[in-house]
Amino acid sequence: MAEGKFAMLYDLIFGLILRRMERKIVDIAFRHKCEKIVDMGCGTGLQLSLLNKNGFDTIGVDISPAMVRYAKRKGLQCIIGDISSTPFPSHNFDCLIYSFVFHLNEEEKIKEILHEGKRILKRGGKVIITDYGRKGVITKMIERLAPEEHYSNYLDYIKKGAIDNIVQISKMKLMKRHRFYKGAVQTIVLS
Repeated sequence: MAEGKFAMLYDLIFGLILRRMERKIVDIAFRHKCEKIVDMGCGTGLQLSLLNKNGFDTIGVDISPAMVRYAKRKGLQCIIGDISSTPFPSHNFDCLIYSFVFHLNEEEKIKEILHEGKRILKRGGKVIITDYGRKGVITKMIERLAPEEHYSNYLDYIKKGAIDNIVQISKMKLMKRHRFYKGAVQTIVLS
């Protein structure tokens, strides 16, 4: 994966930008009494690290070996894998976290990811998604730096309604929405 080439820089570049959203996710996990959490697309483990510091039982999954190696150096529990087909047993987690994973995938892959998430989520569990809520000038510039397929998927994701389309595809109940950067990025809670 191309994103893995930048694992070492990821925390430096995105750590400050994502910090408010990561803290919001921790607050949401506390509010919904989540105990066992899987971070689907954990990257370098920024979110996992914050969750661990707050006492949650966590594991991360990412397709990039470089990202997972970097996260493991922080002492985090994570595995290399495809989030559309995980090795976890059914109904195993109280909470699933997806941070910026949907916009870079084709819609068919998004459906597979959501289907797998429902399989491993406990009844009554929560899904927390952070991703683009609408097109923004800065987000478009950032995404333009990504590989061509990633950028093409981003444009399709935005055209189809961004995070609102994810809610529709998931067929889950939208419980709460938090907006960041004038709504260009949003964190939603589904049940």
